[in-house]
Formats: sequence, C-alpha cells, structure tokens
Amino acid sequence: ACCTCATLLSAVPCVTSSSEKPLPDNRQLDCCGRVICHDCIQACTFWQKNPRFLSYCPYCPTSGPSLLTSRRRGRDGARHEKKENAMEATGKQKQGEPVLDQPPPPYTALSPSTCPSTIQDVREEVIIHHLRHTHPQDTLQSLALQYGIPPAVLRASNNLPLGADHLLAARHTLLIPARHCRNPTNRSPFPPEDSESLARKTAIRRWMVACKEANYDMALVYLDEAGYDLDEAVGRYMADTEWEARHP
Repeated sequence: ACCTCATLLSAVPCVTSSSEKPLPDNRQLDCCGRVICHDCIQACTFWQKNPRFLSYCPYCPTSGPSLLTSRRRGRDGARHEKKENAMEATGKQKQGEPVLDQPPPPYTALSPSTCPSTIQDVREEVIIHHLRHTHPQDTLQSLALQYGIPPAVLRASNNLPLGADHLLAARHTLLIPARHCRNPTNRSPFPPEDSESLARKTAIRRWMVACKEANYDMALVYLDEAGYDLDEAVGRYMADTEWEARHP
C-alpha cells in the first residue's frame, strides 16, 4: 500500500481520465523501503498534490537526490571543463616564451626601537584627569578653564558631541591633550586610588554583604585581624555569632 494515502498499489490507476499517457512508476524510498504511489505525486487535487515526494521521505528525515541539484552540478562541471581547456590552451601558447623568475621585492625591516618611543610620546602628550562627580568643579567648562584649553578641543579629544556635555557624568576619566594646555599638570581633585585601596574597599563591601552586617567599623576590625582575607574574616564573624547565641 502507499505510505501516504494508504491505497493498495494494485488499485491505483495507471492512466488518467484526461490523458491516455501512462503515469510514472511508483517511487520506492531507499531509506525505509516504503512506496509512494504516482497518484499522490501527480494528482490534480489540491490536497494531494505534493511534488516533494519525488525527493523527500515523509517518515524519515532524509531526502533523495534532487533534479535541480544534478542540473546545477552538470552546469558547474561543464564550466569547470571549459575553464580547464582554456588554461591548457593558454599554457600551450606560452610554452615557447621564456619564463622570468624574478624574486619578490625585499621586505622593509621595521626597527622595533621606534614603536615604544612613539607610544611613550603619545602617552606623554595626554593627561588623564580622574573625574569625581561629587566635586563641583568636574564640569567641561571648569576643566577647560583649569587647563587653559578650548572646550571644542576637549570635546574632540574625548569624542563628545556638541551640546552633549551631560555625557561626562558617565565617565571616570577625561583625556586632556597636553600640547593644547597652558598648564600641563594633572589637576584631579583627588589622587587616583591604587589597586590596594580598591581591593580593600571591595573586601569590606563583600564582608558586609556576606555577614549581613551594616556596621562599617566592625567590618574593618574583622578584616584587619584576618589580614583582609575575606573567607577567614567571615568565618570568624560566624563563629563569634554562634558563640553569642549559645551564651546569651
């Protein structure tokens, strides 16, 4: 029987009523061995006509060779053969010509000493101003007056569009071009924090969150005793809390 319409293969007509030409043979699937009748493939009713059955199995996730694919492969093969024939013809024509084996031009060696100096010069030309948004003088106009630089140059050096000075509140640093400054010295309101101070502040906040303790001084005491080892400081606090619970 047909695997799509469940009709016996012996009951499927071999010709149609509109034409005396015989219909194509039934298609047997290579993947599962099922058979699709030619009536399901070539039927004229809209709910049965499905040309995908020529190269598709409705039960297995496989598909057979497509006619379009074979045609494309034939075209590509013909083009490839024409290209090979053209290359062979040009090769035969150039067999009598002398072959000039010229070496490629030598590479220009880049001296490594120029790169660090260039980077160092660029770094020296830029002053990194650390912003503190709580400080009232950290505005674009005030910084332009402090460093003696036009505001337009300051905006261009930091990719700030005209009329968007409020975007400065989302930045932590500002690049000051030293070649345009009258006073090429760093005028940050506060010195930048080093990595050790930032690590200490981070450890304090993590200890307060882990222990659910809002007392900042208590966090300093436990972390100082533990040498700013977060796990040890949290363990000591938990041990002290358990001891206080057992000895009210």
